[in-house]
Amino acid sequence: MKYAVVILLAFVFTSCNTDHKTGSADAQTDSAVLLTQEKTLCFLRLEGASKRDSSIIHIKINGDSIDGTFNHLPYEKDSRKGTIAGTRKDDTIRALWSFMQEGMNDTISVEFLIKDDALYQKTFGFDKNTGRQKLTDTSTFSIKYRAVDCPSS
Repeated sequence: MKYAVVILLAFVFTSCNTDHKTGSADAQTDSAVLLTQEKTLCFLRLEGASKRDSSIIHIKINGDSIDGTFNHLPYEKDSRKGTIAGTRKDDTIRALWSFMQEGMNDTISVEFLIKDDALYQKTFGFDKNTGRQKLTDTSTFSIKYRAVDCPSS
């Protein structure tokens, strides 16, 4: 009986302390690890001549669903503050940004890529017919946000 208990304890101890990565898991990027579990991620972008224009994104990932907030705060200009909701597949997020700007509610589709501990947003094009920004076939993931610690609530 003592040997059975010792063997069981050894098995439990070994199981808890074994690194379960495989060779391919070692090659995974940080972004893949970030997306494998329920998480809240926060990102910041500072731009402009004196880095006063900021964009802050908080994303809550739950399986393939995401929601959160996206606030674009240009210095001394009209801001866009709102929520995002959508889906993710692997490291790509497609969402709808519902925001308020100049006292008006509006929405726009957004796409993000989580890669190398950063968030990349697809650029917007301009639709001459509607006078609105939108994602286009030539939109690229070229707007970079750096990962930051999420504020505690």
